[in-house]
Amino acid sequence: MLWSRFRPVPDFISDLIVVKELTILGAFGVARRSYQAAIELIESEAIDLNPLHTHDFGLEDAETAIQTLAGEIPGENCIHACMRPSLG
Repeated sequence: MLWSRFRPVPDFISDLIVVKELTILGAFGVARRSYQAAIELIESEAIDLNPLHTHDFGLEDAETAIQTLAGEIPGENCIHACMRPSLG
C-alpha cells in the first residue's frame, strides 16, 4: 500500500510554510522501469525531441544560461539548454 511508505521528516517545521506563505507541490517518484521505457523511446527516435532543445550557451555565458532557465530573461522561453564549451 502506497500510504505505508510515508516517513516523517526530522526537524521539519510545518508552521514555516504558513509563516512564509509557501506553496508546496508533491510528485511521485519514478520507478527504474519507467526510466528504462523512456530511454528506449528516446533511442527509438519515434518522437522528435529536437523542438524541446531551445538554447545553447558557451561557458562564459553560464550566468545568462541559469537566468534563462529560471525564466528571468524577458522574452525567452527556455525548455532545455546546453552548455557548449566550443561556443565562445
